[in-house]
Amino acid sequence: MRVSRERYQTGDISRVKRSYGFAWVFRFYATDESGKRKRVVQTFDSVKYPTERDVRLAVQGQLAAINAGTMAGKVSATFGIILDRYELEELAKLRHSTQTTNKSLIKVHIRPKWEGHRVSDVEALEVKQWLDSLPVGPASKVRARNTLSHLFDLAIL
Repeated sequence: MRVSRERYQTGDISRVKRSYGFAWVFRFYATDESGKRKRVVQTFDSVKYPTERDVRLAVQGQLAAINAGTMAGKVSATFGIILDRYELEELAKLRHSTQTTNKSLIKVHIRPKWEGHRVSDVEALEVKQWLDSLPVGPASKVRARNTLSHLFDLAIL
């Protein structure tokens, strides 16, 4: 019996000439229902995604889902991925008023500061200093702290 392991994928992005200019092609492998690996190809328009970095940001969540079973995927998760997952899965379960407050808090304060940080690299002192420096009232700081705590819980799952 052969034992296979999941491999961490970053995907391949290449620039392809088109009659109207160029497009980005993103390639990766996915496992179908029968367990076979299949090559998946996606094309991105250069008007909407002018740089390779824009394409990488667009597929970041998709790569996180593909690499969820690998150890490297668990360790390298960024807050951007966790925030996207929180907004898709957890935010809808909250009351409407809490949803709007948390969306605003994420958009204005949390995402700009923490989006690119790896979850494993964040330290408690750094979070405390950031919370103390926020230009909002005490109630909003508590909500930001609670939201970050919930995000860390989601990252652990």
